[in-house]
This record gives sequence, structure tokens and C-alpha cells, in this order.
Amino acid sequence: MRRAKAVINRDKEAENTFTTSTGRQVKLTPVNFYQLVDLETVIREEHEGRGEPISPPVREVVTATGATEEWQLDGDNLELETLGDPEQNKADWEAHLDARRRLQVEVADTQMDFLILGGVECDPDADKEWLRWCKRFRLPIPDDPLDRKLEYVTKYLLKTPEDIQLVSFQIMTISKKGAPGEGKIQAALDSFRDTLQEEDDDGGGNAGGEDTPQRAPGEGRPMAGERPVHGHEDGEGMGDEAVGI
Repeated sequence: MRRAKAVINRDKEAENTFTTSTGRQVKLTPVNFYQLVDLETVIREEHEGRGEPISPPVREVVTATGATEEWQLDGDNLELETLGDPEQNKADWEAHLDARRRLQVEVADTQMDFLILGGVECDPDADKEWLRWCKRFRLPIPDDPLDRKLEYVTKYLLKTPEDIQLVSFQIMTISKKGAPGEGKIQAALDSFRDTLQEEDDDGGGNAGGEDTPQRAPGEGRPMAGERPVHGHEDGEGMGDEAVGI
């Protein structure tokens, strides 16, 4: 029994320790995973409150029976005459994609700050080497304790962008233990991972050039807590029986 407990303790210590690219050992601790997931909802509501077109555009059409329905634009049905002016559809769709990209990037950045501030155990003020380094190169040290910790971890303790991504994923992993397998939780994980990967692949921009179409992070997959709009999302079955309003 004692040996089994020792093995469990060693495994727990290993998963709660991150080794940086320079070989430094960093202690990690779980964060509240439900708060992490809720951040996306909070930020989404802020964007929608400013009038950002986060949800896909919809068009009203009249069916052959005279009923009025809302049909959602999906990128493939933009030129259907039943959905109105194709050029306006394209403009509205691009505005939606742009709004969604900006939302996903802000969510990923905020979640990363949350993970680092809550999940990395460290005391910046106790690291005299860091303080001397900042003084030597006249680097600013934030007055706010949280800003100071974020500055220390992301610009000194963790040396590379890969370090920051890997430590974030490791904190997420130890934080979601015991959480039920809800789609909302998995959506948050997928969204966070995809956005970081796309930022890394694009180098902060469009890697394919200005003319390369870019998919909005998470496009085609609902964000956490998001449900698809009711309607024919792919335009299937839309034809002469539907008339755009």
C-alpha cells in the first residue's frame, strides 16, 4: 500500500511539473475549469453587445406554402437567388468570419492569461536574477501583481512560444480531471487548441497571402455553448419553392 501511494504521488508530481526548453522545472496547479470555459461566454456576450456579427447571417424566405422561414448563410449558399443579393451576402459573410476570428483570438489570449496566472506557481519578486535582468536592460516591471506575474512567466520563466503553449495545455489537462464529458468542455478545449495552432501556423497573419481564403477559428464547429441556428444550413432543398424577402 505504501509503495502504491508513493507511485501515485510521483505520477501526480510529474504531471504537476513542467520542464521548460532550458530545463527549468516549473510547478503547476489546477485552475477552476468551469471558470475557464465560462470566459468564452462572457467575452462572446461582450462582442455581441457591441453589435459584432458573431452568429452567421440569416435571410428570410417565403416557402411555396406562404410560410416565412429564416435561412442561415453558410458560405456555400451565398449566390442562391432565393437568399437575396449575392454581393451583400458575401459582404455579410466576410464580416461574420472576421468577427468570429477576433472573438476566438481574444478568447484564446484571455484563457491563456487565466491558465498562466492561476496555474503557474511562482513568485516573481523572489527571483533576484529576473529583477537584475530587467534593471540591466531597462525593462519595465509592472506595478500590478498579476501583470507582474504574467510579464515574468511569459517573458522570462518560459523562454519560447512553444513553452507557453505546452504549459497552458498541461494546466488544462490537470484542471479538467473529474469534469463530466460535456460537449461544452470539449468545445472549449478544441477552440483553444485550434486558435493557438492557427496563430502559430500563420505567424500572426495570413500565411497564404492576401488572396488565400482563411477559415475562422472554430468555423464549422459550434463554440462553447453555441447551438446552430435552425434552418437549412447548407442550402439543401432551397430552390424555386423558397422566395427571398
